[in-house]
Amino acid sequence: MVRASAEGEPNSSISQRLQLNKTTVRKWRTRFMELRVKGLYDDLRPGRPRSINDEALADLINTTLHTKLADGSTH
Repeated sequence: MVRASAEGEPNSSISQRLQLNKTTVRKWRTRFMELRVKGLYDDLRPGRPRSINDEALADLINTTLHTKLADGSTH
């Protein structure tokens, strides 16, 4: 989503392609623009704790940002 935004793809196109709500795309795009990679970490929420720790989440984000799919496309 962030990569598509950086390449100039409109929120409406991203939301349709990824089957997400336009508000969700706008939220994450804005957070990334304001806070860069730090903005990709979601805020703590009430309820059950996350099942993935900060290091594993950082690895996942790093992998997503720096790899290509088998067909050569980006995420």
